[in-house]
Amino acid sequence: MKVQYENKVMSSLLLFIDHEVTQKGDAYTNHQSNFFKIDSLFSDYYVYASPYKQLVSDAGITGSSTPSLLTGVYVDGDGPIGPGTSGLHSINSMQGQVYFTGGDAGTDPMSSKTVSGRYAIKDFNVFLTSMPEEQLLFETKLVLNPKTSDIDVNNGVDPATQTYPAIFVKDNGGTNEEFALGGVDNTIINARAIVLADSLFNLDAVCGILKDSTRKSLNIIEQTDLNLNALGGYTGVTYDYTGVTTGDYCLIDEVRVSKNVANRGDFQNLNPNVFSAFVDFEIHNYRQPRA
Repeated sequence: MKVQYENKVMSSLLLFIDHEVTQKGDAYTNHQSNFFKIDSLFSDYYVYASPYKQLVSDAGITGSSTPSLLTGVYVDGDGPIGPGTSGLHSINSMQGQVYFTGGDAGTDPMSSKTVSGRYAIKDFNVFLTSMPEEQLLFETKLVLNPKTSDIDVNNGVDPATQTYPAIFVKDNGGTNEEFALGGVDNTIINARAIVLADSLFNLDAVCGILKDSTRKSLNIIEQTDLNLNALGGYTGVTYDYTGVTTGDYCLIDEVRVSKNVANRGDFQNLNPNVFSAFVDFEIHNYRQPRA
């Protein structure tokens, strides 16, 4: 299946939310730590993970301090080495992982070495999801990202572990409405961001940032603009959100925030330390879908 307009809008909304929250909220913390060996989901690769996910990869983020982008790692204190050097294949900031290729006879070239790096940790992870809101809020096991002040952080995050604070973005449908002669429609996409925070302060801050995006342009980001490989990894070309928002765009016509979650007492597996809200986006674009 080829990538369609709806796919592009949803992935672009995720990148927009990630940039807005991280940039306007100064929502990151610079840190350094070791990376730890975890089971690999990919054959022929050896995966080392930080104790955190996600890491800032957007070079367009500026703030009170410049975020440290993980463009290379240190091996036994030497480096940093970048992708394509000393067995380092690529860096996946979304998962907080680095991928190495094997040495002689399929051995792990880092098995007796210490891998470390400097990076910026996002205050809010951002994901695309198709899960129902009730499952995210009440049935999903969430693990709080460790604070950088924790001194006993000595394990990498497993890829299956769902960490929060986080924002889950999902497509809630939409419609095409007649707009002009010549087959021009107003394509309306309804999207929802489920915000899961670790404090009421952070919840209010994120909801305020997203609410202020009303009537902003949402640029359509092409997959090739991300400069990622098939593993979702950085291979040496930096991604800058502000540098790729120059093509087609649509309009965020309306943003609505709701913090009322009904029937919380009906769910046995409620996450009591999660502060939640729904942020609903109505996105418009005038296009010729039948052309």
